[in-house]
Amino acid sequence: MKRQNGLIYYEKEVIMSDYNYYQTEKYNFFHKVFNSLNKVKYTIFFFGLGLWILSPILGIIPLLMFAQVNVSKRVMTKKQKQSFLNGNFFTIFLVLFTITIYASTYEVTSDLQVYLNIYNNLGNLPLFKYMESRNMEPITFIIPNLIKTLFDANENHFILVQALTINLAFILIAIRFMPSYYPTIMLLNITSSHYFMQLFLMRQFYAFIFLVIFIYTIRLWKKLVFSTLAILTHSSSLLFIVIGMIFIPLINNQETKKSPFKLIRKFRKIINNFFRKKIFIYLFFLIVLTVLPILFVALQNFSFLNQLLPVFSYKFLLYVNRGDDFTLGLNEGLWKRTIFDILILLPSIILIHPKDEKVSSFIWSVMFVFSLVSLISFYTFIPAFGRLTVFLSGLSGFFYTILLDSKQQIDRPNIFSFLIFVAIFTKILYFLYQTIFSSLQNTSLLWEGNPLGKNLVDYIQFLWSMIN
Repeated sequence: MKRQNGLIYYEKEVIMSDYNYYQTEKYNFFHKVFNSLNKVKYTIFFFGLGLWILSPILGIIPLLMFAQVNVSKRVMTKKQKQSFLNGNFFTIFLVLFTITIYASTYEVTSDLQVYLNIYNNLGNLPLFKYMESRNMEPITFIIPNLIKTLFDANENHFILVQALTINLAFILIAIRFMPSYYPTIMLLNITSSHYFMQLFLMRQFYAFIFLVIFIYTIRLWKKLVFSTLAILTHSSSLLFIVIGMIFIPLINNQETKKSPFKLIRKFRKIINNFFRKKIFIYLFFLIVLTVLPILFVALQNFSFLNQLLPVFSYKFLLYVNRGDDFTLGLNEGLWKRTIFDILILLPSIILIHPKDEKVSSFIWSVMFVFSLVSLISFYTFIPAFGRLTVFLSGLSGFFYTILLDSKQQIDRPNIFSFLIFVAIFTKILYFLYQTIFSSLQNTSLLWEGNPLGKNLVDYIQFLWSMIN
């Protein structure tokens, strides 16, 4: 155990592996608050369980709070990692069941209908050849193709399998890379505005699975594998991957093995000192905001660029030339879907010292800035770039790694602990508002317009009808 900058650390052996890189336990004010709820945790649990029976989608909120109390207690009492999920297995199972069924009720329309048509035609040609004929990346359909081949599953099974795969993947990623905060990460993800558009944006959400792992993992070969999978799942991932690859030389001297080669160590130190400054974040924002319009004009006016970058040019101009109507299912109210996250994460990035943080937290900061630029682009010159903001509006929980895993989270209350609790409170409130309002107006695309009116029996009946 050691104390540094107001933090108490319980450290394990430092080796160059993804698992140990994320195992440093931090006793901070966040955990202190949740640990203080330990005496009433079963009250929280049984309240959540009762609410879950009446309305599963609302019940998972207190259930995840209960899970975080368990995790924070382990951190505060300095216990080593125990059995799988440290006693939270039942709670996480209820959450997985709920969000899988909830996502599966999304109205079959537009992109989702296209995916169902593709699934129904699987088997007529070899998978990769068929996906090539559809001009579509193949990775999303590997598991469905296997299931259809083995079990002759119908389109209802396809929807269930996809929803289960996507939700299970994000849960396991949170547990793996943020073991001290995974219930909170899950809660912030689930209450994200576009999280339950996962089937409508199926290929993009599948790509996010690999993209998130790409950001968290530290080994180069793993980054190459998961970046390739992300691009082969949805080509828009390339923009995020290019940004992430720029920061591969970044190091954290306290938590990674040093290279045995002096020249490489010196080079990485120079790169590290150059990139991990606040000024770079600001410059990155200005550069991307400037380069995109220039590229927009150049590709439309200089044919040699189209010949030099044929694939990129095709994709870029495909989005641009379809005009303002090509918003890909988004509308002018897109900013409302991200405003809370922007108001919390933007000041966090401004206040945090990048050089003191883990590389993954720094990369999440850059990804946030790029998402912000994409939002601006949506309202200015490339409406389709709004789809890139779904990374933030659909999986904001992972972006809160910037706050949760920051060394500024100390054992006393400060602006950073205040911001994370504000984020939890406001996102829960907005999620409740969206769910209640859309149910009362019968405008939700989930549960035939009325998600609030569905109880546990409805969820079970729906699952039974989908299976049979």
